[in-house]
Order: sequence, then structure tokens, then C-alpha cells
Amino acid sequence: MALADSNRVDLYFSEETLWGETPSTPAMTQLRYTGETLAYSKQSGQSEVIRSDRMRDAILELGYSAGGDIKFELAYGSFDTLLSGLFGAAWSTPVNISSSAIAATALTDKFSGAVGIFNSVTVGQWIKVAGFYEAANNGIFRVTAKAGDGSDITVDTSLADEGAGEAVTMKGSYLRNGIVEKSYLIEKRFTDITQYIYFDGMRVGGMTLNIAAKQIINGSFTFSGKEGVASASSVAGSSTAASAAVPMSASANVGTITKDGVALATPLKSITLNVNNNPRAKDRIGSKAAAGIGLGFFEVTGTVEAYFEDLVLYNLLIGHTNLSLSWRCTDVSGNVMVFTIPKLYFMEGDPKAESGNQDVMLPLTFAAIRNATYNCAMQIDIMAA
Repeated sequence: MALADSNRVDLYFSEETLWGETPSTPAMTQLRYTGETLAYSKQSGQSEVIRSDRMRDAILELGYSAGGDIKFELAYGSFDTLLSGLFGAAWSTPVNISSSAIAATALTDKFSGAVGIFNSVTVGQWIKVAGFYEAANNGIFRVTAKAGDGSDITVDTSLADEGAGEAVTMKGSYLRNGIVEKSYLIEKRFTDITQYIYFDGMRVGGMTLNIAAKQIINGSFTFSGKEGVASASSVAGSSTAASAAVPMSASANVGTITKDGVALATPLKSITLNVNNNPRAKDRIGSKAAAGIGLGFFEVTGTVEAYFEDLVLYNLLIGHTNLSLSWRCTDVSGNVMVFTIPKLYFMEGDPKAESGNQDVMLPLTFAAIRNATYNCAMQIDIMAA
């Protein structure tokens, strides 16, 4: 008799057209994960009728729902669809510029070309530039301004003077939080016993991301959904294997960390990020299942654990001064992800000497608010190698 083994469990998902729609042979993609707690949840109640024999009369099923966490290790391209659901928005149309008619100017830190060549570029996004002869003109840059006719863009890093002529490429796509409500069908496949459970109407209620020294970057997505359904066969019409991208670590794959656009001099031991959509079930009379899953505030919070070496970060807390924070992750293949929180406040934190033989650390909790310039509380950029 075969008994299910956790190493033989696969997760597959697909985006729904309508919340909680009945699956009809959807095309599903395998999801990379390190652990999961997805579960069907039944709400029941016992009758309070009093009997002289002291026994209960009935247990009633009052409702049901689905939910749980999926744990992951951060890998480029593996979670773009779920991040879109978390942010409630679509990824921007990718920048894909290839031209030998782009020049760079050191005085203004501008890339320039023909009218309209930079129309696909958005102020505030990060782009990957390659192909220039001068090394200073190649790399990852954040766009700070764009000409109205799309003929030039200004970046946040010092450029070198270089005329047009080289085969220059620019690429990038970004995601900013929005208000589009997306949902997913997730299937749990017990491959060794050929049994299946699918969960529909699953909205991404939140995400955690843990970036710690000498650790693989890891996190989890939290889901809230309609129901769980057991089946002896898969609901999928077709299945695509998961991405094979190598996970990233905080020691080898996290590069520049910036505060207000400038490289942060203070060394950090960890960054913990929490994104919460504040999901809620819309329960209704006449149905055991909810009518939907509503989303509340898009909240971005977390903790920065810094080595205490000066008062720069501590004074931002004391002075209630807002700042921007960004960190770049580059995998072994050269694919890049940039996480940006454009406006946050440190909420609490103090350097303490709690015992001997320890470093004095400054753990600062933070909370983000809307940045009016970019109309978002958080942004993620991706740039393929």
C-alpha cells in the first residue's frame, strides 16, 4: 500500500478569469516551493438544544473556505505571476530598446537618441543598459526624468561622455501596487498515490521576504480562497514545468543597497519585508462559501537590522524623516530583481548592549506610505540577463 510522501507533492497554479470559477482543463504552471500549509477549512457548530440524556443533537456545517501559506526561495522569474496578484497590478510592458544611435552625456547624466526612442521607459523604473564602450555607461540605472518627446532620459548615476555608434541595448519591466483583484486556482498533486486537491478563488493575501546574512533569500505567500476540492484526477488541461532559475542568497546575490538613491554605507545584517493585503471573506446568507475575498489596505512593513556605527539611521527615526530604500538582487546568470520602497518611515528601534561579547545592533522597524511621484508604496523591477 502506497502512503503519501511530502517529497512527492507538486504544486501547480493558473490565474482565474473570474473569482472562484469552476475549473475547465486550465493550463497550469508548476510552482517552486519549500513547504506549504494549503488547506480546506470547514466551519461547524453544535446544536445547543438541551436534552435530558445530556447528549448533543446535531453538528452542522456552517461554511467552508480555503487558505494557507506557500514557502519559497527567491529565484528570478519563478513568482512573477503571484507577485502580480500580490500587488494587484500587471507588469509594465517590457522595455526592449536596441539601437546604435544612443549617446551618453556626463554633464547631465542623460542618454539621448531620436524622438520617441524612450517612449517605453517610465520615470522611476530601473533599466539595464549594455553595449557602450565606456564602462560607466553600462549597468543598472534608475530613470529620474524623461523628455516630453521621448528623446532622452536622465538617470541617477554619473555617466561618461560617449557619442552614438555602439550597439546599445536597454531592458526592464516594473510592477507597482494597484487595485486589480486577481485570483488563482492552485492544485496540490500527491504524485505517489495519484490523488489531487485543488483550491479555487485563491487571492494572494500577503508575502514575507527574509534577507539575512549568509542565508538563502526566502519567504512565503499567504492565500485566502473559496474552497478545496478533492479529486482522483487532475483538473489541468496542460502542465508546464517550473522555472529552473537558481535561488539567490543574501551573501552572494544582493548587491547595492541604496537610501534615497545613494549607496548605503552602513552595513546591514538583515532585511525583513512584509506585504499585507488585509484579505477578508465576504460571507453571505444562502451559501456555505463566501461570495468573494475582499482586499483592504496594501500595507508594506518590515525591519532593517543595521550594525550601529553612527547616528545617520537613528536620527531618521528620531526626526520622523521619510526615506526611500532599495536593494538589488542578481542571480548567477545575471538576471536582476530590484526591490524599492520609495517612501517609508522608521517606526521604532534603539541600539542596545543587552549582554557582553555581542555587536551593538540597530533594529529599525518601518512602514511605507504612498509615494506621490510614482503613485505606489512599493515597486519591483526585473531585468533579464
